[in-house]
Amino acid sequence: MLTSFQSRPEGWRPSAGDLADQLGERLEAVLQLPRQRISLAPLGSVVPRLDAAAVLRVTDTRGPARAVVMCSSPDAPDMVDRAMTRASQAKALLLPAQGRHILDPLAEGRVQGLSYAVLPHCDELAHGRIAWRLQRGWLAPALFDWLWHAHAATVREVDAGEHERRYGEPLRALARLARLREPVRHAAQRAAHRLLAGVWHPRSVLMHGDLWKGNVLLRPAGSWADLTRWRGRFVVIDWPGAEPRGHAVYDLVRLALSMRLGRRGLAQELQRHAQVLGCEREDTMSHLLAALGQMALVLEHFPMDMFIPMVESCHACLAEQLD
Repeated sequence: MLTSFQSRPEGWRPSAGDLADQLGERLEAVLQLPRQRISLAPLGSVVPRLDAAAVLRVTDTRGPARAVVMCSSPDAPDMVDRAMTRASQAKALLLPAQGRHILDPLAEGRVQGLSYAVLPHCDELAHGRIAWRLQRGWLAPALFDWLWHAHAATVREVDAGEHERRYGEPLRALARLARLREPVRHAAQRAAHRLLAGVWHPRSVLMHGDLWKGNVLLRPAGSWADLTRWRGRFVVIDWPGAEPRGHAVYDLVRLALSMRLGRRGLAQELQRHAQVLGCEREDTMSHLLAALGQMALVLEHFPMDMFIPMVESCHACLAEQLD
């Protein structure tokens, strides 16, 4: 039985045993397995954030892994529910060819006030250097195509009345962040000036908010022939920070850094995203910094010591293209 709210010690999180006890009947029904064959164990290392969900692999003791359970932490009890809701919203905005790369939950609900979801088990991307290089070469074009099509399908004009709240204010917040290096703050100021002068007219797109290789998985191969058919098997997970009418370019830059997209490849991606956004290449930086400024305003449990280097790495990646 899970510890009650009143008696939870500080820092308490649900364990594999807690969730096995609480979700046993639901997992039996969803997986059509007797409870004695269902085993739960932590999946991956613990993310050092108070709002990080517990993630557990659900295995058939007589066979392979069958599912994954995600359960919110007491510090952010609605996080998994938010992720499932926003993933569903994102999928509804996309064409079926793009929407199929977003998982549907097998079950979801609440346990002791914490939101949880049961998802199909998928495989992580390769870890070995050679295997990852091979996989990346095949998978990267499909991922960047998926992102471009997602943006092309969801791009929208932003009402002039929303420019200040959604773009001007975040840009000025970033420019005031003293811990950032001067080039980043200066670029944010410049973007704010271009917005105010009417030179840059921002457009919104579906924004994932944390698009990197760690949030890309592969559905299990259905046959030996499927083992290297990565392009059709990838799924994008972890959607709590998604926005249906979010900021553009940030997802592209994060994915480019994570997938080690070369300078020429990123230049091509920036060009076609700029066309979708109807902006000059210079204003791809405006879009990026507005996204980062919005995050600065609502960091929640994201530590500033992690946020600052992330901002500077994203800025440096794009600045290299625009110089």
